Amino acid sequence: LQCICSLKEAVEFLQANKSLCDSKNLSTFDYFRIHPSLTGKIAYIYYRFDMGDEKFIENVEGDRGAYKNDREKYIKGVKEVFETQTYKSKILNRDITFKEAYDKDIFSRMQNGILIKYPLFHQDLNGQISKNGISFLQERKEFVITLVKKICKHFGLKLDGAYINNIDSRGITSYDNKIFIAEWLLMDSNKTQFHECNGNQSCINIKMFEYPSKRLIGTIAHECRHLYIYEKFYRPKFYNQYPLPSVVMDYLAISLVFYINGKNMKKLFQPYKKLCDKANEMAVYCSTIEGYNYQNAYEIQPNERDVRYVAAQIIGKNTLNLN
Repeated sequence: LQCICSLKEAVEFLQANKSLCDSKNLSTFDYFRIHPSLTGKIAYIYYRFDMGDEKFIENVEGDRGAYKNDREKYIKGVKEVFETQTYKSKILNRDITFKEAYDKDIFSRMQNGILIKYPLFHQDLNGQISKNGISFLQERKEFVITLVKKICKHFGLKLDGAYINNIDSRGITSYDNKIFIAEWLLMDSNKTQFHECNGNQSCINIKMFEYPSKRLIGTIAHECRHLYIYEKFYRPKFYNQYPLPSVVMDYLAISLVFYINGKNMKKLFQPYKKLCDKANEMAVYCSTIEGYNYQNAYEIQPNERDVRYVAAQIIGKNTLNLN
């Protein structure tokens, strides 16, 4: 670790371990299990070279703004899709933009004999049926599935499918070029964010499509960003052997090899945490509330820091400014 003084050297360290892991034909979990000290070294790299730290990003030697420009292109691209592209509304029987459905009072229901209009995700439409017999839940599902597909199409991402599962989950997940949206969410009732629950926590079940819509849109952008990193950084580097124009992109690509996910991997990295910086609270979805003010290794790894930052920017006041 004393020899890792730059992001370039961190990438070289991770690349060397990938080569060793590949040469032994091991899964990353087995590789970490055989080399337990490696977890601390990788956690240190993720801690030091924090993708949620804008000062770090701006001062990476040799990047010349390539990563930031690409990230901004993604943020603006999602904004363009949301504001200008459309889905087929079965309730309104016409094409409408995602922004129009989200913002405008155009979906109506009878309430105490009065016809009242709301935006699609308004809580008063939860569990309700439109006047033409189509549920607002069905309309919301069409909105979400089409938005996922159109974001992926806009960036030329290979999407093998977007699916809705009737299961308990952390929300929306992506793997193997597929994106899965859960019908139900497990949430820690002490926090207003997705969280894996254990026996010591009080958890609640809520319906995915009744979840606060600002976070829902942010989560869609988050998961599509995971796919973007895989398609634009990881595949070119490791499948097509193309050099990437930025060491930060290299960092995202190689750290995806050592992505911390699943109970066994998270258990290996359990001792490693980082105190939440209040300046980054909104940018990376961390909490400064006492007792919740540390983020674990899963949350500070590059491929979570980047996508959380991007999602926060997209739904924030300087981009979509969602309520």
